[in-house]
Amino acid sequence: MCNEKFVIIADVDNHMRIVSADASNWESLPELIDANRCDTMRCQKFRSVAAHLQLPGALLGCLDRDAFRKPDLEPNWRASQWYDGCADLYGDMIICMEDDNFSPLSFSSREQAQSVMEALLQRP
Repeated sequence: MCNEKFVIIADVDNHMRIVSADASNWESLPELIDANRCDTMRCQKFRSVAAHLQLPGALLGCLDRDAFRKPDLEPNWRASQWYDGCADLYGDMIICMEDDNFSPLSFSSREQAQSVMEALLQRP
């Protein structure tokens, strides 16, 4: 049995990709998007997808901390579109899950991550 874990990266070029990463190691997540620290983002789109797919946790977005203040980061159109606050978000975003204690979790399989990615790309 494979214990590989996965997260999704939604990048500023409007692409999404699945990468192998253990989200429970919170300190390792920022390096996936060339950040020093990450801030979390939750939104209705993530809640809807998690409920629809009956995921074992809520979906969580992780962005470069204070990304909106960093002029060297490119806008992330997709992340901004999902965000309930109608704000412009910048830089690449990591998408993973979180448990009831707000601890990040990886997707347990590439297939689970793929189904989340496909659901996130659906309108609305």
